[in-house]
Amino acid sequence: SLVYLVIESALLDTLSVGIIKPKQSKVDIRISPAFCPAFVPVDDFTEQDRRLVLVRKKLEDALQDWPVGSQRRALPMESALIYKPTQSRPKGFKLDAKTNLIVVELIYVETFRLIWAVVY
Repeated sequence: SLVYLVIESALLDTLSVGIIKPKQSKVDIRISPAFCPAFVPVDDFTEQDRRLVLVRKKLEDALQDWPVGSQRRALPMESALIYKPTQSRPKGFKLDAKTNLIVVELIYVETFRLIWAVVY
């Protein structure tokens, strides 16, 4: 489960009276990974998740090794790669403590509303 509080930068700036101004960036991209076979049955969640984990790893490697030939950089702790399908809930990635593998989990945006209720 996610354990962070996500605050818009304008609100964070207001609440901290301008003291906290985190450096941030956002990149929305469309990728078209090529897997064989190209399509898997809709109910085959394990294969879909396995492919998502592979794409996540490739993206993470690209972000850490860019530009090519430079020294590998660690991603900031608060970084997150999220898969957002067009017609269903977004999915995030986490390390499974039992298997020590990256697994896919659904992100429930409703949980953040509960956190906001506690903040106010």
